[in-house]
Amino acid sequence: MKRLAFYTFWEKNGIVRKYVLTYLKGLQEVADRIIVIANGNLSSEGKKALERLGVDVLQRENRGIDFGAWKAAFDHLGWSEV
Repeated sequence: MKRLAFYTFWEKNGIVRKYVLTYLKGLQEVADRIIVIANGNLSSEGKKALERLGVDVLQRENRGIDFGAWKAAFDHLGWSEV
């Protein structure tokens, strides 16, 4: 069985904090694919740090709170992937 994980976050200045990267590294041990959904701005440095981890990065407007972010991830993947 393959495991898909979503990680959603919002950060006022678009910074990806160290604890987020640490959490995602741990999540990689149990998930085959991780989709990170950034609600709002994402700094170029933050995006690069996420991409270096090998996760998929979606950046979207901060609407619909967390469940809106999950819907965006499902739409990005397509239901056949879930």
